[in-house]
Amino acid sequence: MVLALLIINGLISRSGFRGNQTLWRTLHAYLGTLALQIMMIHAVVGLQLGLSL
Repeated sequence: MVLALLIINGLISRSGFRGNQTLWRTLHAYLGTLALQIMMIHAVVGLQLGLSL
């Protein structure tokens, strides 16, 4: 899931935001934030699991 978000985000970035449109820049920011939040939740849950063993 995170990998797909990062790929989409990378494609948006590589396209040059399609002529500097605000919509693409906003979408890029939201997708990046969502991907980072999912990775942080994954890290916290993994740490909790590791410490519980």
